[in-house]
Amino acid sequence: MKKLMKITVVLALNFLALSFTVTHHYSDSPQLKSSSRAPASVSVSSKKSWAFQYKDLTKKPFQIKKEASSYEEAYKSASRECFQQLTGGKYPGEEKGLDIIDICANPKI
Repeated sequence: MKKLMKITVVLALNFLALSFTVTHHYSDSPQLKSSSRAPASVSVSSKKSWAFQYKDLTKKPFQIKKEASSYEEAYKSASRECFQQLTGGKYPGEEKGLDIIDICANPKI
């Protein structure tokens, strides 16, 4: 009986800890914080210029410049352009394609 009681207490404590963790993460979600969001009438599209340095398969350096409102947006666009530039729009093969993906996914800023 004591063993069953201990198991019940441990399970109850684990449940409470898990509930608190989930609630804590949910309440810290940026989607729920309306104060951090700009009103719909305010435009927040300040674009910044980003330059990404790459080296092609022959180790020759080249640069891609992008203008975007965030680093992530510029990074995605530059990575796509890098891949397009290195493949020429053609299928490069699996091994060469993986090398190109590695180059384009890891620019130097």
